[in-house]
Amino acid sequence: MKKHICIVPWTQLEIGPLGHVRPCCEYFEVFSDSADQKIKVDNSKILTIWNSDHMVNLRKEFLNDQKPKNCKNCWQIEDSEGISRRLNENSEWANHFYKINDTNLTFGPSLVDIKFGNICNLKCRICNSINSHSWAEEEVKIFGKTVSGTKSNFIIPEERTWQELEALLPTLEKILLSGGEPLLLKHHWKFLEKCIDKNHSHHLDLRYITNGTISLTSYQIDIWKKFRKIELFISIDDIEDRFEYQRYPAKWFEVLENFQKFRSIDFIDLVICNSISIFNVFYLPEFFDWINSINFDPKKIYLNYVRKPSHFDIGNFSSIQKNIVSEKLKIYQKYDLQPVINYMNVPIDYEINSSNKFLGTSHANISKLREDIIKRSDSIRSEDFKKIFPELEKILKNTDTDSKIKT
Repeated sequence: MKKHICIVPWTQLEIGPLGHVRPCCEYFEVFSDSADQKIKVDNSKILTIWNSDHMVNLRKEFLNDQKPKNCKNCWQIEDSEGISRRLNENSEWANHFYKINDTNLTFGPSLVDIKFGNICNLKCRICNSINSHSWAEEEVKIFGKTVSGTKSNFIIPEERTWQELEALLPTLEKILLSGGEPLLLKHHWKFLEKCIDKNHSHHLDLRYITNGTISLTSYQIDIWKKFRKIELFISIDDIEDRFEYQRYPAKWFEVLENFQKFRSIDFIDLVICNSISIFNVFYLPEFFDWINSINFDPKKIYLNYVRKPSHFDIGNFSSIQKNIVSEKLKIYQKYDLQPVINYMNVPIDYEINSSNKFLGTSHANISKLREDIIKRSDSIRSEDFKKIFPELEKILKNTDTDSKIKT
């Protein structure tokens, strides 16, 4: 077995909310053609992309035991002694390793990670208009333009894409659904009905990443019952007013009510997805105290590190800020937070990425940029960062590497 091998290029493909394609959500850049135009499913067939030069070359790199540059997110987590997407996928798909002998494949993907569009009812602080159309208007006010390049919402073109997905059904084992907010996209339910009608639901697992604001009808729940497995990842990064600030305009008690409803459905495998950013990392002990108070299995917590926008990546704290946060996390004994500390202290790769290119961001001005964006969003939303995060506000003001503050 190659030391750096990853099963993903032989099993998976991600279709992003704007129709862009890459192997998985951790892959650093979406695929582009020779003219540096991003490849999209509305102008390229899924199976053509599956055996494109991008995928073939990626498979070759792994077979040569190389560490592909665009897989840097996984390498960074592994450098911090954390469990990366690569390691998780290698474990989950271990019975597919027999497939890695070739680079041009005669079989299709076993998993499709599809974001059906960017329709979303929230504009979370760590998000943008690529993943939520609700962000577009605010981005124009803050930046003068949108990250997505459009002020309108986007839904992956239905007819041809659905037909291509239907053709993959015989060999598909899992479909990951996010967005946008996948539970808002009515046409995806039609696709699930086709899976049932074509007698493929019994061998399909569905995994959703949802913001927890959407309740389901009994009919939709009955649709889910016909699939082999339902995994529901609910995004809860924090609690109470801090949650509402980060997941604007979600209401804590409404999400909590939906969470409890989903928890009561015995065939749903419920997971809490905590996206760790500068907003919530200092408050992880309070979050896990809440987890304990509701008797939720901490093994069902998925920790996801925010990398884009890069100014909200915890790796972009100053040295003293990292020390202050680390001290608090080390004291907490009920849950091992050392992997978070390790990730935070791995040197950040400041190579220009899509968010930096859009914002003109460099390492030197990232702190100022972050402060400016928070203030502008606060003004637009009539919110107050200092009021909701008094301890964190002091930490972010403390850039002196030789002093400490009391929180």
